[in-house]
Amino acid sequence: PRFPAPRDLRERTERELSFQAEYFNRTGIHWRHYYGPAGPRAPPTLFMWPADEIGEVHSLVSNEGKWVCDGPAEECQSQESVPIELEVVSLQPRAFIIPNLLSDFEVEEI
Repeated sequence: PRFPAPRDLRERTERELSFQAEYFNRTGIHWRHYYGPAGPRAPPTLFMWPADEIGEVHSLVSNEGKWVCDGPAEECQSQESVPIELEVVSLQPRAFIIPNLLSDFEVEEI
C-alpha cells in the first residue's frame, strides 16, 4: 500500500486476528468481547446466573422491597420480600426474562 498502517497497529491487528481464529477453533464460538492492546478482556468477575438450557428458571427472593413513590424508604419502599424468577431465553449471549421485577412506580420513573 502507498500509505501503510503503522507497524505497531499492524502487529496488534495480527495478534487479535490470530487470537480470534484460535478462540473459534477451540470453542466453536466467535470472540465477542473487547480485545485491546494488552489482549483479550478478562472473564467477568461478577456473579452470573448459570444458563444450561433455554426455559430454565432460577427462583430467588430479594429482601429489598419495591418502591411505590418518590420519597424516603420508610414511606415509599415496601417491607415485603420480592419473589423473583429469571427465565433463560438465550444461552449465547446469556439472557434472561425477569417478569414483574419492577413496580409500576419504578417503571414510570425509568
